[in-house]
Amino acid sequence: MADPAAAHPGRWEEPTAALPLRWGSSPSRLLAGGSLAVGGAFLIVQTTAYTTMFGWLGAILHVTGWAILPARGGRRVLAAALSVLTFVTMLAGTSLVWLSFIPFALWLLVRQRPGITYFLTLVPAGVALLALAIFGPFAEKQFLFAIVLASAVAAAWAARAIAIRERRSGKPGSRPIDS
Repeated sequence: MADPAAAHPGRWEEPTAALPLRWGSSPSRLLAGGSLAVGGAFLIVQTTAYTTMFGWLGAILHVTGWAILPARGGRRVLAAALSVLTFVTMLAGTSLVWLSFIPFALWLLVRQRPGITYFLTLVPAGVALLALAIFGPFAEKQFLFAIVLASAVAAAWAARAIAIRERRSGKPGSRPIDS
C-alpha cells in the first residue's frame, strides 16, 4: 500500500485515510464509529441485573462502532471482540475500571499509531487507579468512567500528535505498526 505521506511530503495524513472505503468518508466514519463505540461502552458498563437489555444494546452499538471505523478489517474485528469482553468484565465492579487501557490500546492499533505511542495506555489506567484511590471502589460509575474517558481522549490526541511528529521526522520507529 502506498504511503500517504509520500504523496505529499511535509504534510501528514492519517494512515487510515489512504484506505479504500466502500462507503462514506474517513472523517464521517471516524465520527460515527467512535460515537457508537463510546456510547455502546457506556451502556455496557451501566448494565445491572434489571437493565440487561441496555447491556445487549450497548454491546451491539459498541461492535457496530468498531465495524464502522475506517481501518483494516482484521484490526476492527480484534478490537471489537476484545473491547466488548473488557467492558463486560468491568461489570464486576468499578474497581476494574483500570482495564480501560485495553480498549484504548485497541484504538491505537485500529488508528495505526506508531509503537512509541503505546506508552500512553498508562494514562487511562493510571487515572483510573488514582480516581479509585481518591474516591474509593464504590464511587459513582458514571463519574468514574467520565474521568477515565476524558483521560483516554486526551491520550488519544497526544498519540496523534506523537504520530505526526514521528512521521515528519522520518525516524526508523515512526511507521505505524503493520502499515
